[in-house]
Amino acid sequence: MDDLDVYQLSRSPIHVGIVAFHFLAACHLADLVTATNRLIPVILTDEAGSNMFPPDARVVIVIDLWDMLFPISEFLNRFTTAIPGCMFLALDRSRKPTEIVQLFQAGFSGFVSYGDVRQQVAAAITAIADGGFWAPPQVMRMYLDTTSRRAGIGHRNHTLTLRENQVLELLQKRYSNKEIARLLGISESTAKFHVSNVLAKVNVTSRRALALNQLTLALSHTVLRRGCQKEDRSKGKMLANG
Repeated sequence: MDDLDVYQLSRSPIHVGIVAFHFLAACHLADLVTATNRLIPVILTDEAGSNMFPPDARVVIVIDLWDMLFPISEFLNRFTTAIPGCMFLALDRSRKPTEIVQLFQAGFSGFVSYGDVRQQVAAAITAIADGGFWAPPQVMRMYLDTTSRRAGIGHRNHTLTLRENQVLELLQKRYSNKEIARLLGISESTAKFHVSNVLAKVNVTSRRALALNQLTLALSHTVLRRGCQKEDRSKGKMLANG
């Protein structure tokens, strides 16, 4: 695998579709997005088509939920059908953690409240395009807990081949089948075959579930590391007092 190719893909522009039911709000968001060099904004309507963005582009759709005219799930399905592989960021008033979890369950990968838009929207878009999620830690723990219980996310005892490990590494960076094929020098149909095998072996049903699994492990390791640090400090105090 060519490290330069991987670097160039990771630094590729991020195309941002902006959906807001107030034109001035859409223009304001576009101005904020334009301030970041890697982000290329386009103001969309609910009739988005695949011709709005270059083929295989990384696309994040930013949706202002104020005065949403359609059910959220129906709205996301329209864009997913028109722009396969696109990700979604929600903007809205401050919401309860349980309400934000419901948005994630509907298909969003991030949430930013209106009060944080100026400071966070560009970082949120970039994180989502790079394969991450954007929400307060409490929300992510709640979402991961409910998702893990429902889907039974976890690893099976299957060994990945060398090629499958390469594919897994690229899947974790949110590369498409076409990009994986180009990077590994294989056909797109072969890449698709390897992707299916990898997802089955790690016991997930989709790329999104794989990303959630990664985040679950990361949070688990963070909690474990903090727990160990607290235990070490406690032992140090006991030794000092002894």
